[in-house]
Amino acid sequence: MDKISRFFQKIASFCAYQERCLSEVKEKLYEWEAESEEIEAIIEKLIDEKYIDEERFAKLYVGSKFRTKKWGKVKIKYMLKQKKIPVALISKGLQEINPDAYYETLKELALQKKEAMKNNFDKAKLYNHLISKGYENDLVREAINEC
Repeated sequence: MDKISRFFQKIASFCAYQERCLSEVKEKLYEWEAESEEIEAIIEKLIDEKYIDEERFAKLYVGSKFRTKKWGKVKIKYMLKQKKIPVALISKGLQEINPDAYYETLKELALQKKEAMKNNFDKAKLYNHLISKGYENDLVREAINEC
Protein backbone atom coordinates (compact mmCIF):
# COMPACT_ATOMS: atom_id res chain seq x y z
CA MET A 1 0.00 0.00 0.00
CA ASP A 2 1.46 3.35 -1.01
CA LYS A 3 1.82 6.36 1.29
CA ILE A 4 -1.19 8.26 -0.08
CA SER A 5 -3.47 5.25 0.37
CA ARG A 6 -2.32 4.79 3.96
CA PHE A 7 -2.85 8.47 4.76
CA PHE A 8 -6.23 8.41 3.01
CA GLN A 9 -7.41 5.41 4.97
CA LYS A 10 -6.31 6.95 8.25
CA ILE A 11 -7.78 10.41 7.56
CA ALA A 12 -11.03 8.91 6.20
CA SER A 13 -11.50 7.23 9.59
CA PHE A 14 -10.75 10.55 11.27
CA CYS A 15 -13.47 12.21 9.14
CA ALA A 16 -15.97 9.39 9.56
CA TYR A 17 -15.73 9.55 13.34
CA GLN A 18 -16.87 13.20 13.49
CA GLU A 19 -17.68 15.92 10.96
CA ARG A 20 -14.45 17.73 10.05
CA CYS A 21 -13.59 20.87 8.15
CA LEU A 22 -10.82 21.30 5.61
CA SER A 23 -8.46 23.12 7.99
CA GLU A 24 -8.74 20.38 10.63
CA VAL A 25 -7.96 17.71 8.04
CA LYS A 26 -4.97 19.62 6.66
CA GLU A 27 -3.67 20.24 10.17
CA LYS A 28 -3.93 16.52 11.01
CA LEU A 29 -2.19 15.48 7.79
CA TYR A 30 0.67 17.92 8.44
CA GLU A 31 0.86 16.57 11.98
CA TRP A 32 1.26 13.07 10.48
CA GLU A 33 4.05 14.53 8.30
CA ALA A 34 2.35 14.16 4.95
CA GLU A 35 3.84 16.24 2.15
CA SER A 36 1.98 19.08 0.43
CA GLU A 37 1.41 17.18 -2.84
CA GLU A 38 0.09 14.17 -0.93
CA ILE A 39 -2.20 16.37 1.13
CA GLU A 40 -3.71 17.99 -1.96
CA ALA A 41 -4.37 14.59 -3.58
CA ILE A 42 -5.89 13.21 -0.37
CA ILE A 43 -8.10 16.24 0.17
CA GLU A 44 -9.38 16.10 -3.39
CA LYS A 45 -10.34 12.45 -2.88
CA LEU A 46 -11.95 13.21 0.51
CA ILE A 47 -14.10 15.91 -1.07
CA ASP A 48 -15.04 13.68 -4.03
CA GLU A 49 -16.08 10.90 -1.67
CA LYS A 50 -18.01 13.35 0.56
CA TYR A 51 -15.87 12.86 3.65
CA ILE A 52 -15.41 16.64 3.74
CA ASP A 53 -18.17 19.13 3.01
CA GLU A 54 -17.60 22.62 4.40
CA GLU A 55 -21.27 23.65 4.09
CA ARG A 56 -22.43 20.53 5.93
CA PHE A 57 -19.76 21.16 8.57
CA ALA A 58 -20.85 24.79 9.07
CA LYS A 59 -24.52 23.86 9.47
CA LEU A 60 -23.79 21.05 11.92
CA TYR A 61 -21.32 23.19 13.90
CA VAL A 62 -23.80 26.06 14.21
CA GLY A 63 -26.63 23.79 15.32
CA SER A 64 -24.48 21.90 17.76
CA LYS A 65 -22.89 24.92 19.45
CA PHE A 66 -26.20 26.74 19.70
CA ARG A 67 -28.11 23.76 21.15
CA THR A 68 -25.47 22.31 23.47
CA LYS A 69 -23.36 25.27 24.55
CA LYS A 70 -26.01 27.95 23.93
CA TRP A 71 -23.51 30.12 22.09
CA GLY A 72 -24.68 33.22 20.26
CA LYS A 73 -24.12 33.96 16.59
CA VAL A 74 -21.14 36.26 17.20
CA LYS A 75 -19.14 33.56 18.97
CA ILE A 76 -20.15 30.85 16.50
CA LYS A 77 -19.16 33.07 13.56
CA TYR A 78 -15.80 33.82 15.20
CA MET A 79 -15.06 30.14 15.85
CA LEU A 80 -15.96 29.19 12.27
CA LYS A 81 -13.66 31.92 10.96
CA GLN A 82 -10.90 30.40 13.12
CA LYS A 83 -11.53 27.13 11.27
CA LYS A 84 -11.15 28.99 7.96
CA ILE A 85 -14.75 28.40 6.84
CA PRO A 86 -15.73 30.80 4.01
CA VAL A 87 -17.98 33.70 5.06
CA ALA A 88 -20.76 32.64 2.66
CA LEU A 89 -20.91 29.19 4.28
CA ILE A 90 -20.88 30.72 7.76
CA SER A 91 -23.91 32.80 6.77
CA LYS A 92 -25.69 29.71 5.43
CA GLY A 93 -24.96 27.88 8.64
CA LEU A 94 -26.23 30.72 10.84
CA GLN A 95 -29.51 30.75 8.91
CA GLU A 96 -30.19 27.34 10.45
CA ILE A 97 -30.90 29.03 13.80
CA ASN A 98 -34.55 29.83 14.37
CA PRO A 99 -34.77 33.53 15.39
CA ASP A 100 -37.49 32.86 18.00
CA ALA A 101 -35.56 29.98 19.58
CA TYR A 102 -32.44 32.16 19.53
CA TYR A 103 -34.07 34.96 21.48
CA GLU A 104 -35.78 32.56 23.88
CA THR A 105 -32.41 30.93 24.61
CA LEU A 106 -30.89 34.34 25.28
CA LYS A 107 -33.72 35.26 27.70
CA GLU A 108 -33.37 31.88 29.42
CA LEU A 109 -29.61 32.44 29.89
CA ALA A 110 -30.27 35.95 31.23
CA LEU A 111 -32.79 34.68 33.78
CA GLN A 112 -30.53 31.81 34.87
CA LYS A 113 -27.59 34.15 35.42
CA LYS A 114 -29.79 36.73 37.19
CA GLU A 115 -31.08 34.03 39.57
CA ALA A 116 -27.54 32.79 40.18
CA MET A 117 -26.51 36.30 41.23
CA LYS A 118 -29.41 36.51 43.75
CA ASN A 119 -28.70 39.40 46.13
CA ASN A 120 -25.62 40.58 44.24
CA PHE A 121 -27.45 41.35 40.98
CA ASP A 122 -25.26 43.46 38.73
CA LYS A 123 -26.63 44.48 35.35
CA ALA A 124 -23.13 45.06 33.95
CA LYS A 125 -21.97 41.57 34.94
CA LEU A 126 -25.08 40.04 33.40
CA TYR A 127 -24.51 42.04 30.22
CA ASN A 128 -20.83 40.95 30.03
CA HIS A 129 -21.78 37.31 30.63
CA LEU A 130 -24.25 37.30 27.74
CA ILE A 131 -21.85 39.15 25.44
CA SER A 132 -19.15 36.55 26.27
CA LYS A 133 -21.59 33.83 25.19
CA GLY A 134 -21.63 35.49 21.77
CA TYR A 135 -24.94 37.33 21.68
CA GLU A 136 -25.45 40.67 19.94
CA ASN A 137 -25.43 43.93 21.98
CA ASP A 138 -28.93 45.08 21.09
CA LEU A 139 -30.51 41.67 21.80
CA VAL A 140 -28.65 41.42 25.12
CA ARG A 141 -29.94 44.85 26.23
CA GLU A 142 -33.46 43.91 25.19
CA ALA A 143 -33.33 40.58 27.05
CA ILE A 144 -31.94 42.19 30.21
CA ASN A 145 -34.71 44.79 30.18
CA GLU A 146 -37.31 42.02 29.90
CA CYS A 147 -36.07 40.00 32.86
